[in-house]
Amino acid sequence: MNWPAQPALLSAHPFGGSQDPCLLQLRNGTILCASYGWAFPNADALAKIKTPYFKTGDAVFPGGYLLRSTDNGKTRSAPVYPPSVPDEIHYSLYGNKVPAYNRGALFEGRNGTIYRVVAATDDARTLKTSNYLLTSKDGGKSWAYQSVVAKDPRIVFNETSIYETPKGDLVAFMRTGNAGDTAYIARSKDGGSTFTWRPCSKAPADPAGCHLIRLHFQQRICRGRMHIGVIPRQPAVAEQRILLQQPFPAGLCAL
Repeated sequence: MNWPAQPALLSAHPFGGSQDPCLLQLRNGTILCASYGWAFPNADALAKIKTPYFKTGDAVFPGGYLLRSTDNGKTRSAPVYPPSVPDEIHYSLYGNKVPAYNRGALFEGRNGTIYRVVAATDDARTLKTSNYLLTSKDGGKSWAYQSVVAKDPRIVFNETSIYETPKGDLVAFMRTGNAGDTAYIARSKDGGSTFTWRPCSKAPADPAGCHLIRLHFQQRICRGRMHIGVIPRQPAVAEQRILLQQPFPAGLCAL
């Protein structure tokens, strides 16, 4: 592959910086870019923001947004703001609950539905986050809240990538906190209406947006920070497993 010597600007949000962009190209060629931002209001503006809001340093969190491109990235749409998760406690700069956000891979299902697992701060005392499912049926132009993916009184769930298996299950790979240094996996067998979740045995708690990719020859690659694994096609094996090959002790996670 050839890469240009100078990067081209993808987007510059008028109200602040953007972080952790995640790209998905749909089967029709449309490119989606999911991101979230940080704004830097002055003292007068900060005093007018509805509370509670999330602030770190001088930056206030305004939530997530998406961009769409139908010409291979030459131009982009205006930002598409997804709905807020019902359990979200934080407000944006505009006095509404923050639009849904997260880092991690989106996935276009075989039926054309786009699946995205988002995070929301749902506990005012601990400020922990949990994971929820949003879906789009119009190529990312609009989004709808669908269900809880993983929520616990103590465990933190956030950065997540989602994947649809050949059998039609939705599988989410989730970064965690307060979970014994272990990543978790969530599975839905009913199109995302309900999920069950469990630890992913010996996998690191920071999979850094662990992303499963199906290759044309039916192998699958599981990619994450400092680890990559290949799942060979083995029709005779009832349970396939992902081997995470990494500098620290390898772990197994049943898919």
